[in-house]
Amino acid sequence: AFTNSRKELLLEEDGDCCCRHEGHSAECRCPVCKHYRCCNMHHGPNAACQLKSVHEMPTCCQPKVPHNHSDKFLLMPYGANHDEQILADLPPSNEPCEPIDSRPPTNIGQPNQKITGRSSITRTLVDLLHPDVANQGDVVWIYGRPRIGLTTLALQVARFFIRPWYQALFPGGVFRVNLQNCDDPNALYSYIAKAMMVGNGIFGEYSYYDPKNKRHIAYSRKVQKDLHRALSGDEITNPIETMGDDDSNPLHPEHYIILEQHKNHKDLVKCKVPSAIFKEFESKIEYLPLEFWLDSNDPNKVLCRKIRFQYPDEDHILS
Repeated sequence: AFTNSRKELLLEEDGDCCCRHEGHSAECRCPVCKHYRCCNMHHGPNAACQLKSVHEMPTCCQPKVPHNHSDKFLLMPYGANHDEQILADLPPSNEPCEPIDSRPPTNIGQPNQKITGRSSITRTLVDLLHPDVANQGDVVWIYGRPRIGLTTLALQVARFFIRPWYQALFPGGVFRVNLQNCDDPNALYSYIAKAMMVGNGIFGEYSYYDPKNKRHIAYSRKVQKDLHRALSGDEITNPIETMGDDDSNPLHPEHYIILEQHKNHKDLVKCKVPSAIFKEFESKIEYLPLEFWLDSNDPNKVLCRKIRFQYPDEDHILS
């Protein structure tokens, strides 16, 4: 952990030297350059002081004080000194040390810009969520008009609990779960599991009805992935384009999956799908999500089919 801290923490832009510790006496300074004469960096052979060849380089007036930045993190008890070697009884080994990462799992990154003026309300929300505080609650609601910084504030509070070198209060992790497109409460655990990146294949399955075989057929793995990404992301995605089955139009094999989120983004759909499909989309907008494609016998005729979502087993997710 000590080795990791030396790599993570950048305390000084300059290199190590004995000027960094306190307690020097006035006699330690050079009368010309005013730097400490015992400092090889500022008063050594490579320094610019004109008296460096005249003054004999004395030893440091505090030789037992650590001169490296990282060594100063080692707090010694009263009566001990820094000459003592820690863990001296451990056998030598050439194997590299395993990195220690104390950060809890998270999907929250660093802010793109500096956040100011929210210290007071951030502190209040942290107190409401802190497990060691008497008034700690399971849920804290913040609400208001759009685009006034509620999401930014919530993320700032979450970053408090995932600070580097901070004892994790929530070892299971701190995650942002976007429920903007979660219209069905049965899919709630699926959204949470996807945000936490846990498990495999527990996010539910999308399928379409095949009248020939009279059963539902699951979409390909790529389409499943595109659907999950579109329904759990922050941005409005384009209609999902996929290739049709054997009965599709060979001249226009593209199928378009249009989701419920596209109801209020007709201009986006209009520029991404053929005009005939767009007209059919407008007429069936209340029945989304649907899959549209052009008929193989009549290019002006549009066919569509309903999409079914098979909810994952909640017990499987919670396990």
